[in-house]
Amino acid sequence: MHDIHDLLSIRNTEYDDGLKRNGLTIEKIVQEEKAALENSDGIIAVSDAIFDIAFDRYQLDSRRCLVFQNYVAGEMLPVTDDKKLSDKDGMIHMVYEGHLDSDRNGGHYDLFDMFTEIARQGINIHIYPSRDTPIYRNFSKNESLIHYHETVNPARLIRELTKYDFGWGTTAVLGRTAWCILQTMFLTQKR
Repeated sequence: MHDIHDLLSIRNTEYDDGLKRNGLTIEKIVQEEKAALENSDGIIAVSDAIFDIAFDRYQLDSRRCLVFQNYVAGEMLPVTDDKKLSDKDGMIHMVYEGHLDSDRNGGHYDLFDMFTEIARQGINIHIYPSRDTPIYRNFSKNESLIHYHETVNPARLIRELTKYDFGWGTTAVLGRTAWCILQTMFLTQKR
């Protein structure tokens, strides 16, 4: 079985997970991705969009493919929401949760410029990294509207997300990165 959350072959930039891999080229990544997709007994992806791209690039059998969206387990949803930070200070608060590049390499998750521009618009951006990223922690010390939070466990993270007005995610589309701002409605719907 092969589980796809991201097709590395559609990126224009490297994926910086903090590990230094000698000799790993985009050609090698594409070769390994092709082998994994074409030779697996089954493939699970998190969206139809990923399969649309994969079917264009590789020889896949649709009978071996299943879309299984990322969902939050019902028992992890908080029964009540935390009070929104904007109710306390009247400002907009946005949250980013996820991966960040470990340096300013222009990579897919080098988000310094994006965070800076959001803050310039008078919007607070709260960062919950999937792993500690010292360069972002230090960056936030000099930016009053950029708030770096420690990595937290999933149950606590879901609770924390209810404090914010908006969430922010990225979606790779045909080698470009499309930035999406989504209201955190999924957590504030009546349960």
